[in-house]
Amino acid sequence: MSTEISITRVEVEAKGGYERVVTFLRDQLLSGQLKTGDCLLPERELA
Repeated sequence: MSTEISITRVEVEAKGGYERVVTFLRDQLLSGQLKTGDCLLPERELA
């Protein structure tokens, strides 16, 4: 008995740590989850 498996390869863009943090913060701001005056997460949690 054989089973067919479909595998899709997805290219992932490698980003530096600071780029991931910028993307995360931008997304939080644009979605309204992070507002002016809110405290940011500690650096370790952002990384």
